[in-house]
Amino acid sequence: MSLNRSAFDNKSVTFEHHIKREHNMWNYIYFFVLLKYKEPTEYTGAECYVSKCLKVKIFCPL
Repeated sequence: MSLNRSAFDNKSVTFEHHIKREHNMWNYIYFFVLLKYKEPTEYTGAECYVSKCLKVKIFCPL
């Protein structure tokens, strides 16, 4: 389940805090590098899905 920005703004944690502090951009980079070097035949379901999204350059919410 995901929340939109207005739902976050009503919480004690702001949207800005959430995207800057709770989402570590380096984790995304490490994940993309993992996908680049891992054998596609050994991908998990989520890795396969994200890899396909990256190949067609679309946003893929998990």
